[in-house]
Order: sequence, then C-alpha cells, then structure tokens
Amino acid sequence: MKRAAHWLLLWLVFGMFFTIVHVHSAVAGGYTGDSTITAGGVPHSGFVTGSNKCKSCHGVHEASGTFRLLRSDEASTACEYCHGQAGIVSSKRVWLDEAGHGTTQTAGFLQAPDDTTITTFPLFRWGCMRCHSVHDSETIILAGEGYSSSKLLRKRPNPYKVYPLTFYDPEETSESVSQWCSNCHGANFGSHTTTKTVVGEARWGHDVSAVGYKDETAPIGWVDVDPGDGVNNGPKCSQCHTASGAPAGISQEFPHAGGATESMLKAGTVKTKLDNFCTGAPCHYTPSLP
Repeated sequence: MKRAAHWLLLWLVFGMFFTIVHVHSAVAGGYTGDSTITAGGVPHSGFVTGSNKCKSCHGVHEASGTFRLLRSDEASTACEYCHGQAGIVSSKRVWLDEAGHGTTQTAGFLQAPDDTTITTFPLFRWGCMRCHSVHDSETIILAGEGYSSSKLLRKRPNPYKVYPLTFYDPEETSESVSQWCSNCHGANFGSHTTTKTVVGEARWGHDVSAVGYKDETAPIGWVDVDPGDGVNNGPKCSQCHTASGAPAGISQEFPHAGGATESMLKAGTVKTKLDNFCTGAPCHYTPSLP
C-alpha cells in the first residue's frame, strides 16, 4: 500500500512538472498560436492590459526564426506566415515580386528609382516593414485617398528625408497615396512643368495628381488632356501602375507586385512597347493629339 502511494506521489509530481514545463513553453516561451488573432481581430494594435496579441507574432524564448523573435529569418518574409500566398488566418494575401517592391537579394543596397534625393536602403532590412508599421505606431491616415484607417502606413517611411517634403507633409490629414509615394519617388509627382532634380540634373515628368484623371471629353471613356491649361489633371500612381498581373486568388493591390507585367503596369503591357498602353483607353485619344 505504501509502495503504491509512493509511486502515485511520484506520478503526481512528474505530472505537475510536465504541466508546468509545457505551459511555460506554450504560453511564456513560444507563440500563442492563431487563437489570439481569430478571437481578437487584427494583432497589430490595441495592446491593452487584458490582451495577448504580442505573442501572436513573437516567441519570447522559443522563436522559430532569427528575425526579431518572429517565424522568419529575414525581414522580407517576416509577414508571410499570415499574409503570404499560403498564409494562415488572414484573408489579406500580399504578394511581392521583382516587378513591384519585392526583391530576391538579401545583401547590399536598394536604391529608390526616380527620387529627387539619392536614397538607398540596406536589403537585409527590406520588406513590408519599410512602408508599414506592424504595431500601428507613427502611422498616417491618408484621408485624401478616402481612407478611414492607417493601413499601417508609416508617417515617415524614409529615414533619409527631411520633412515636410515638396509634395508630402506627414502632419497633413488630406494627403493621398500618390503624395505618400513621393517619400521615395520624389520626381514622380506634380505637374509636367514642375522641375525636379534627379542625380543633380533637372528633369520633368508626366503629370501625376492626388485626385487622378477623369473621363471628361468626347468620345466618352477618354480623359481630358490639355497640357496648356496649367492644371494638373494627371493620373494617380495607381491608375497607370495598376499591378493587375498578380496570380489569381491573391488579394493583390497596388503597389506590391506586377506579376508577369513590368513596372506594375496593367496586365499584358510590355515596357518596350508602350504605345498601346499610352494611346489605349482611357488615356491619350490619338485623333486628339497635336
């Protein structure tokens, strides 16, 4: 009887030890799994006393990746656990590629094209978090675009710039996405008569506006192109760079990828054969050209 009680006591002690170790590993050391995300909604904000959202993404002592206690070893893939093509939980699938803002390189530097200030980013830190603040910290709501939430967009995504910029002020509440893009592509916004300096030389570009073009002239379905009226009626960035070449089933939006199409242009566009793109509806109606 005493021997049985002795073994029972040993099993109870072992069971308690295993439970403590298991709970410590699952709750204190690793991740909480997906329950926090599905039950509590988006885990990127709303960190309060009673929440446990941090551990949806971070493993305190037993992280499976080397990048900031996440499930990834690199910044470029840190968000794929939820938002990749095979991501779990989130209905938002984001796809990055070479035609958009993705990169297969992990070393060296990436230079932003068409910038009025030479800006280079170290590739080992390149990824979603260059544009987005995953904790919704210091973000901006682009009300000029009609947004009612920040979409986790950083207020000052370019640490190499002195704010406010020529076409973007992080403290304004009426900025648009196209203005926000000028954080890194400073020469790609404004009127075609506006002089920009790129690599020390004066340059001019296609009209790009905050509100975008509208169908205003005959024939119906074509835009009003009047370069002499002094009004910037140019398109928004997304009206030319539609990023429509992403794979089927991906919740793809500008400006993440371009798929088989270069420079995030509409599907089927070839960068060396742009006449069809420029003179196709709803842009430049050939009979109206001078």
